Amino acid sequence: MNQPSSVREDPQSVPQVLTSDIEKITMQNWVRRLGRTARLTVYYQLIGAIHDKLSGDEVRLLFKNAASNEEFMQLLGSEVYGASFAHAVLLRLEESAQDISVTNSFHGSLTIENILPKAMKDEYWIRRFGPDEHLRWLNRLGNLAMLSGSKNSRAQYYDFDRKKGIYNYANQQVSFDLTKEVCAESEWNISAIQKRHQRLLELAGATWSI
Repeated sequence: MNQPSSVREDPQSVPQVLTSDIEKITMQNWVRRLGRTARLTVYYQLIGAIHDKLSGDEVRLLFKNAASNEEFMQLLGSEVYGASFAHAVLLRLEESAQDISVTNSFHGSLTIENILPKAMKDEYWIRRFGPDEHLRWLNRLGNLAMLSGSKNSRAQYYDFDRKKGIYNYANQQVSFDLTKEVCAESEWNISAIQKRHQRLLELAGATWSI
């Protein structure tokens, strides 16, 4: 039987690339705050690649050329609270932290909690954080946790033990594994924030690096 004289090898199919790398480049471009033209260019290139019947590896190269893992991770390592992408990042990291056999759906009002509070009114926080340290860590990933909105306002500026009680109660209704990890900590100090910050950045790198 005659074989075609030229067969394009496709070790990784285009659908496999599309299901993972479109999400990755979309999140990267969102966090990097690229303009509309720059964001759309990669999708136009993708459409052209599909039209030209490029292989999965060739399509992936388009995404790699459009991505900037270093810039993306640097931005995620800085202040995240208040950014338009903050909820999406934390919810996706929540999913990434779970066992692949588990699928959770989140509903209702979900808010982002600053574990170290915005105002250090309680002696607990004053003893553990100076003004510069408070400013540095307040809005970074390591100090942020997802909560149901109805319980977020109750946490306010309390000490860590009291906050954990509120978080645990909230998790009975809307469960966030990454928030449970916070509740497993005995102290919330600079070391605890740094450790969690590094964990979430490593999780982000595994989730969105191209």
